[in-house]
Amino acid sequence: MFPPIQPQSTNVGGIKRVLMLNKDPVTGNIELRHYAINTKLVEETRNIKKLINSHHNPKKNIPNLSKNKDISELVLDPYSVGGVTSDSEVEDDAIVEIKNEENNILKKKNATAPTEDDPMGEQAEEETNAAPSTRKRAIKLTELGPRINMTLVKIEEGLLGSSKTIYHANIEKSDKEIKALEKRHQELQKIKSERRAKQQENVKAKLAKKEAKKARREARKNGEVVEDDKDDESSSESDDDKPEIKPEDYENDSDLYSE
Repeated sequence: MFPPIQPQSTNVGGIKRVLMLNKDPVTGNIELRHYAINTKLVEETRNIKKLINSHHNPKKNIPNLSKNKDISELVLDPYSVGGVTSDSEVEDDAIVEIKNEENNILKKKNATAPTEDDPMGEQAEEETNAAPSTRKRAIKLTELGPRINMTLVKIEEGLLGSSKTIYHANIEKSDKEIKALEKRHQELQKIKSERRAKQQENVKAKLAKKEAKKARREARKNGEVVEDDKDDESSSESDDDKPEIKPEDYENDSDLYSE
């Protein structure tokens, strides 16, 4: 569902979805949730943003600044204006600093282009080695679905219904029962192997008979004298020539994992 990522080299801006799993320690149920990641630049504080919005939108009231003694409180204290924030505003916990990789790419391109004042591009290279710039972004998760609640019932070694069961939530068997089932399973596997070997011999005999019939027909076309074969007169195949196929070969006979 999700491709593998390398945290050290993955571009954070390229991650668009997240899958969350939670296991209830009491019931053992596993909850699966699927979200889309939306990011938005946050360049100013909450109070500065209110002032800007009130300036651009006449319908919005200008924040009450009467309780502020200094203009620095407007920037340093996010709750100095308006008190409790509304649900539509971004919470501080949802704001993270993300490395601005676009600016770094531009700096690297500029570093490779020498100028008249700096023919070797050394000055640009020093700027490239400087600390990478970061920008604040607000992260919001939008649920995409589906919501899935799962319960682990059964774990098998190989393919479903044809391999040994490692874990079963509803069935517990003693060591004696497991050994008896393993012995029965081995006996059935031996019978199946013998039956398949016999079927392969029947198929080989059938193919050899077809090849011999074909060779006799070619010989007749060339005018050669061959022994008559009653089977050559009919194009239909005898039921005795068909390999023996039994439904038991395809049933799931492993009681170790069937329940």
